[in-house]
Amino acid sequence: MHLRFDLQTLKLFVTAVETRNLAQTAELEHIATSALSKRISDLEATVRTKLFHRLRRGIEPTPAGLALYQHAQDILRGLERAEVDLIDYQKGIRGHVNVCANISSILQFLPQDLASFARRHPDIKVAVREASTPAVLRSVADGQADIGVGLCSVVVHKLHTSPYHRDRMVLIVPTKHPLAKRKSMTFAEALDYDIVGLHGENVWTSYVTTAARKVGKPLQMRIIVPSIDAIVRMVEAGHGISVVPQASVERDLSYGGIKAVELEDDWAQRRIELFTRDPCTLSATAKLLLEHLSAVGAHATPDRQVRRGRAAKS
Repeated sequence: MHLRFDLQTLKLFVTAVETRNLAQTAELEHIATSALSKRISDLEATVRTKLFHRLRRGIEPTPAGLALYQHAQDILRGLERAEVDLIDYQKGIRGHVNVCANISSILQFLPQDLASFARRHPDIKVAVREASTPAVLRSVADGQADIGVGLCSVVVHKLHTSPYHRDRMVLIVPTKHPLAKRKSMTFAEALDYDIVGLHGENVWTSYVTTAARKVGKPLQMRIIVPSIDAIVRMVEAGHGISVVPQASVERDLSYGGIKAVELEDDWAQRRIELFTRDPCTLSATAKLLLEHLSAVGAHATPDRQVRRGRAAKS
């Protein structure tokens, strides 16, 4: 059975699923309720199945309706991306690459590396979205991003990887803390003090809990906050110490409220990698960017200067 969908009807259908109300959908989409109802009925006839349960106070999508909703969203998003790409071509832009990267990479490496790429390829547009490393992997695997940039993966995945850069985790302490005079120390020593933690399942949590487990000492997280910016504020106020990417606190260090102490543990030196699906399936423009980032990373020194900034999550 070959189905032919009217795009305007699909758009109306998506809105109806989201509002659960035909009258509200009709108002939002500037169409008569009777005409909308006819369109939905015609769509149900096309797919030969019921898409909505008609209730007293609205409508409720059937399982078939929810399934079609997911596909309709993909179709409409694809059309939106096509429209953006075509507009770019009209403006002289000859390609588009979607990059999803963790915040450490955005703070430290990507601005300079993308600037050098733009000088060589001014007709290629690069869109960058920030996410945690696990979300970066999912974004690439799902096709939402052409290239992912994140930490050496702590989860199983089937993506192609290539080395990019390295960054460093440091211990931050209040300026009047007993550890503030230390230049370096092991994480095991830091575990004698309260740690300000990061909320949720993320790369930070994986690094810190694994490191504590390896040295056989408890992780005393008295306060858990939603972002690294909040970690810094809590440390400044004397609620504990914490471990953060060095790039995320460069500006805060210059203000004098906290001190950074180098961690001597091997895991504090982190590898940042480039993630893609099968490189053979990448567009020509995505391949150009991947080759550029790989080449830049190959020539970068391990202790390349980090950029100032403030992070949300690694």
